[in-house]
Amino acid sequence: GTGFANPSVYSADLYRLITHVRDRIDMRTHTLPIEELARGFGGARDVAGLAGSQESIRRALLASVTGQGTPPEAWRLLETLDRDHPEAVRHVLGHPYVRVWAAESARAHPGHLGNIAAAAAVHAGASAVVPVEVIGGRVHLPTLGVLEVAGDGDHLDVRDGRFSIEGGGPWHPVRRLTAGGFSIALEDTDPFRDCHGWPAAPRLTDDEAGRWQAAFTAAWELIETAFPRYAPGLRAGLTTVTPLTPGEAGRDISSTARHAFGAVAAALPDGPDVLALLLIHEFQHVKMGAILDLLDLYDESDGRLFYAPWRDDPRPLEGLLQGTYAHIAVTDFWRVRRHEVPDPGHVQFARWRADTAAAVERLAESGAMTPLGERFVAGMRETVASWLSEPVPAAAEAAAARRSRRHQAAWTLPGR
Repeated sequence: GTGFANPSVYSADLYRLITHVRDRIDMRTHTLPIEELARGFGGARDVAGLAGSQESIRRALLASVTGQGTPPEAWRLLETLDRDHPEAVRHVLGHPYVRVWAAESARAHPGHLGNIAAAAAVHAGASAVVPVEVIGGRVHLPTLGVLEVAGDGDHLDVRDGRFSIEGGGPWHPVRRLTAGGFSIALEDTDPFRDCHGWPAAPRLTDDEAGRWQAAFTAAWELIETAFPRYAPGLRAGLTTVTPLTPGEAGRDISSTARHAFGAVAAALPDGPDVLALLLIHEFQHVKMGAILDLLDLYDESDGRLFYAPWRDDPRPLEGLLQGTYAHIAVTDFWRVRRHEVPDPGHVQFARWRADTAAAVERLAESGAMTPLGERFVAGMRETVASWLSEPVPAAAEAAAARRSRRHQAAWTLPGR
């Protein structure tokens, strides 16, 4: 998966904006007990707390782009809907790529605010004529889908939850993946979804969407039965899976984006067990990104780069923290799964528990963690340490150690 970089990778303007937004939030309205989250888990209440803080951040980001070319009619409609139909507005603003637009693309596409307002009007069953932005011959309505436009129409006519536009063509709704009473969006329509470091897949065919559904059904059953400690948090915070274009043969691709809380992006893997691992692993990044939006866990002025045993490139401190946190879940996955899949399960478990434990100590010894960050790392250590004494076949332990040594040796070669 894609780790997160420290604030230095953001543009100076964007970093100032995010800092400004965070400073504007009344932190007294967001309580976040970190103990269970620090251990690598977090139930429905913990993740719901993160989601609540993200709503405040999104609203503050939207307010920050006021007057930057955004249509005033859209602002007025959103204000009215927020007063009269707050759940409809909350639902649309909770779409992961609304924040991506507000943080990264609002200057280039200010008219998209009208699309956001129009989507909220549809959910509210309201009536309004809304200026919307057409991108690539399509009008996108967050959480709903895209409408092809053949003419010059740029105002969507919403009537009692239905909508039309001059020159409107085929409608492509957002599909949903459903399993075990849990439903999430299969997002292949949003124009701002291509923010994950890997190319987003184009609109899926019905057969491709069907394969996603079959894989999700099996993956979710595995999560609920074999990894029940992660399921409540996923139910509370995972809203969207975004398909990515497959990479080279044999390589699993998955990612999250810092501004897209609630979304996991992935190319459909070969088996549902791998999809279960990708969802659990990547949702760790989703949680950590939201935690770092709220809490100072480390000294952001620390510009050092660190060795990470799961990466071939050096990682800034935040990247190491993100990767270590995610690999608690990776380790736990193989800790459980090795009894059903001993090859390669035992080797994977042995390697990642050792390397993750070493990465935890690297964080603890960095001297860059804040007092709260030290508490957080201590929680991570507590979880990983509890697994170090679990028996593993000697051959698997030796194979894992060889893999770790080979990876680290590459970092000690001359010229590194």
